[in-house]
Amino acid sequence: MGLVLGLVGIGCANPNETAIPAGIVPADTMAVMLSELHLIEGARSGKQIMGDSLSMDAYYDALYVRHGVEAERFKTSFAWYSRNPKLLEALYEDVIVRLSAGDVPKIPVGDNAGRPDTVKVRSTPARSEP
Repeated sequence: MGLVLGLVGIGCANPNETAIPAGIVPADTMAVMLSELHLIEGARSGKQIMGDSLSMDAYYDALYVRHGVEAERFKTSFAWYSRNPKLLEALYEDVIVRLSAGDVPKIPVGDNAGRPDTVKVRSTPARSEP
């Protein structure tokens, strides 16, 4: 009888409730970091937009410093979420909402990593109509 009740209890457990292990970056922080990461990588795909000569590592380092997360912990966390597709899907739903709403701060880099809004996208002068 106890075995049957135990199996019924297991069957009723919600498969969507996966406990996040210690050491894994919490989902809310991970969503913010991924949003910023995608902006960095998208903007740096061409130098015309960012207009700087900083390496990608400088941007990644600033991202990790900003959130107090070491690079290895971020990579381990991303790998863990990747092995949990429902959680990864929820993360990326949040990322999409943030990016669509423009709810991602400017990324500080270098010595300014602790200060907000220190990297600005270079504006291009408006074209005049011929």
